[in-house]
Amino acid sequence: MPVYSADDLENAIADVKNGVSLKTAAKKNGLLPSTLRGRLTGAQSRQVARQEQLRLTTDQEDDLERWILRQEKLGHAPTHAQVRTIVRSVLARHGDHAPLGRK
Repeated sequence: MPVYSADDLENAIADVKNGVSLKTAAKKNGLLPSTLRGRLTGAQSRQVARQEQLRLTTDQEDDLERWILRQEKLGHAPTHAQVRTIVRSVLARHGDHAPLGRK
């Protein structure tokens, strides 16, 4: 999967709008033609589309990560089960009581 920036994507979209073929614009800007085609038809990036599925805020995830790393430095790295318990309690405090994991 090619690595591209938001500027690359914007430039490719502008190229297509200025008459450059989709395939040429994609190649010129380092994108897959399917990626460019998707964005032109309104598809969201995976990251944006996935946001709705996330249950913890970015700040909550960052706090959890710092806590895990701090515990690890102290020689007490939490188990997966302990992390899940912490996450469930954070979610419960914010009114989210749905089970974790795949449905």
